[in-house]
Amino acid sequence: MLFADGKGYQITFRGARPVPPETLDRYQDSTLHNVFYILRQRLGEPELPSISGCGQDRQPIVDVVDISDADNRSVRVYLDRLTKLPVRQLYVRRDPKTRDRFEEVTIFAKYRDVGGGVQWPFDIQRFRNDEKIYEIYADTVQITRVSPRACSCCPRHRNPQAAEIAGPAGRVAPAVLRVPQRG
Repeated sequence: MLFADGKGYQITFRGARPVPPETLDRYQDSTLHNVFYILRQRLGEPELPSISGCGQDRQPIVDVVDISDADNRSVRVYLDRLTKLPVRQLYVRRDPKTRDRFEEVTIFAKYRDVGGGVQWPFDIQRFRNDEKIYEIYADTVQITRVSPRACSCCPRHRNPQAAEIAGPAGRVAPAVLRVPQRG
């Protein structure tokens, strides 16, 4: 899937097709609750207060930080007391149709230096109501610069290998994961 400029596309060998609005909304909501997105993009917002506390989550002693914004979005982040790196994030969302409660938990582990003093988790797992819905184990993470060319936002029948995400000139992308192909 490719998400760019407020739109989402599912890319297959048949080309790019728009994703359903529910999928796009869920992606945007999870991005706004992501601790790395908050620290990189939203930390300077004046309406983004945080309330700190201290607690213990399983084995490591952590600092607990609740982050809320003006739109009543809230995320609880557990930071390792020694390294100050996020080890867990938790937020609750409601299904817009059924109003069911979903608790989204993301676990970050195996931090390594990826260059320039940047620590990045090589093990990320996400759970929804205690059911694993996503996991990624990275072999290599490389920090790169984003191409300054404008994004064409995936025309419908464009070759998926030619699709590229571009941002403002000189902006640093959070990370590019290189996952080896298994034959």
